[in-house]
Amino acid sequence: MVKKLKKSLNYISDFCKKTKERSYWPLLSTLLAAFGVTFFVELTNRRSFFEAVKFVFVNPLLFIINFTIVFFCFSITLLFKKRRALLLFFSLIWIAFGVTDFIMRSFRVTPFAATDFALLESVWGIMFIYLSLWQMILISASILIAIICLIIFFIRARKEKVNFKIAACSIAASALMIFGLSSVYGYTGVLPKNFSNLPDAYRDYGFVYCYTVGIFDRGIDRPDDYSKENIDEILSSIGVSAGVDNQYKPNIIFLQLESFFDVNYLNDITFSENPVKNFTELKKEYTNGFLTVPSIGSGTANTEFEIITGMSLDFFGAAEYPYKTIMQESTCETICYNLKEQGYTSHALHNHSGDFYDRNIVYENFGFDTFTSVEYMQNVKYNPIGWAEDAVLTDEILKALDSTPAQDLVYAITVQAHGRYPEKALEGEEPIDVYGTENEKEHTAYKYFVNQLSKTDEFIGNLISELQTREEFYIVVMFGDHLPSLGIDEEDLTAGNLFQTEYVIWSNYKMEREIKDLDSYQLTAYAMQRAGFSNGIFTKLHQNYSTNENYYNALEMLEYDVLYGDYDAYNGKQKYQPTDIKMGVVDIIVEEVTRQETELFISGHNFTEHSKIILDGRRVDTVFIDSNNLKTDQGVLDETDEMPESIVVAQVTKNGEILSEVEYKP
Repeated sequence: MVKKLKKSLNYISDFCKKTKERSYWPLLSTLLAAFGVTFFVELTNRRSFFEAVKFVFVNPLLFIINFTIVFFCFSITLLFKKRRALLLFFSLIWIAFGVTDFIMRSFRVTPFAATDFALLESVWGIMFIYLSLWQMILISASILIAIICLIIFFIRARKEKVNFKIAACSIAASALMIFGLSSVYGYTGVLPKNFSNLPDAYRDYGFVYCYTVGIFDRGIDRPDDYSKENIDEILSSIGVSAGVDNQYKPNIIFLQLESFFDVNYLNDITFSENPVKNFTELKKEYTNGFLTVPSIGSGTANTEFEIITGMSLDFFGAAEYPYKTIMQESTCETICYNLKEQGYTSHALHNHSGDFYDRNIVYENFGFDTFTSVEYMQNVKYNPIGWAEDAVLTDEILKALDSTPAQDLVYAITVQAHGRYPEKALEGEEPIDVYGTENEKEHTAYKYFVNQLSKTDEFIGNLISELQTREEFYIVVMFGDHLPSLGIDEEDLTAGNLFQTEYVIWSNYKMEREIKDLDSYQLTAYAMQRAGFSNGIFTKLHQNYSTNENYYNALEMLEYDVLYGDYDAYNGKQKYQPTDIKMGVVDIIVEEVTRQETELFISGHNFTEHSKIILDGRRVDTVFIDSNNLKTDQGVLDETDEMPESIVVAQVTKNGEILSEVEYKP
């Protein structure tokens, strides 16, 4: 037995020596590295060694395409003399992606995707909510050490002879395999055309494949039957505008509620009192139903996109955020443009940073007239982990409604119930207790969440109470944007599913109650129908064509046409132009600047804690005194300095982006 084992080891050793001598070793080591890295990222993706092994052997066809993509990246290193250093570099990139996915899944349900890089600038201001200072230092130090080690390894790595024939064949063969396997798998149904559920897709089809699809799959593919004739046929089939019911013409308020859902649907978990008692009572009296949204645990902007535009994200690229792609440069039909035709003014409000998801850019292309972000709000209070409390939105919504004499559309987005949900008890009163959780960490997270949820529910109740005292007509459409990142599974719910929240349509005038389940891209058209509106092609499509067997295909074709096609629905040209959006509904005014030795004092109106002073183009430390007064911090000016030629007050986000400026003109 020992002799046989020794003989086998000698055979393997001889094979390796011959392989190296014949210049096949670089190729073999690249193959082994690709296999190891692919297996590692599946291990982090599935958080289980057994599940990773199961993926390799139970779904070999899918593992092969993931492996081939990694091997294609690695085979490029065969073209370089310092192959080993580059191979280590590419390996560390994929390993870093896998580790990042593992970490991000601890904070949210949605896996790490290529589009997350587009969101990086938006998250710097909230990084401390998700990571502690020491975690950020550890991550930064790890990245720095890895970079230094790579540089040292690259400098010291010995050069190898390049076999260009093997390198070229490896690159070409792996590229052809990726193309061939993708085509065959797509044709046979092994791989889907779209990912309707991203977490499931990453589990079913592999991290590498799904991540790579997210890099290249953007926008909407041209439908096979796309033509002007078919667009005209759709337009003629969906009917004409029925106009407006002149009896009412209400002000319309949308409340997009962060991570909001009825927690009473949870199995085995109960509460000392109902955290959503106002929402529960509204469901008993007014139109409501389940709302199918495009994401779980995150992706607020994608639910928002579907609501505002009436378009489905099913036809876009995997994990795509239109706010970061097409909506940066294009306008389209929205509820704002449709209601402008009826004389409405459109206001957006969000008690969070104005540059998050680039809303300050995108909202112009949506047709909003004003946008009040947290930088323009007074008396903002923050919850224990740093999110603005939703109570501030009541006055801001009323302020927007009162800013114009005619009817208004207000689209307000809350943030208080946002994660990351703490695992250790935080300071502060939490009157609602939770029963039935499995451990202390889960209990702490749920208790924090339901108490924040209760305050959002309180905001809903206060807003409705305020509107009931007014003489104008109002409709309030309230809905959750997605379920929270609390590790909720399908079997944990007594009703609905992980992609379903709920909506309620309240009005202060008589409206027949209906129970109707909807997709989020259908909600606005349905609410407009209840209000007596039907203008807009997507509005009419959802209102008049949703039972037609060609409905889904028609929706895809219209979306392609108005965003990427020939604008046939608009007679061959873009119908909508961006608005010159005003940040805040009230003007920030600089009235007077005075100097006292080394300090400047600025008086005016509507300053906030985000107001910053800019002197001759230089931002200086600013002290917020109250809404009428600011001053420069001590030491900004010397006694010998002359008065600045340019004095500006700017509203600045936590990320340092200037949203608006007002220059002092003496």
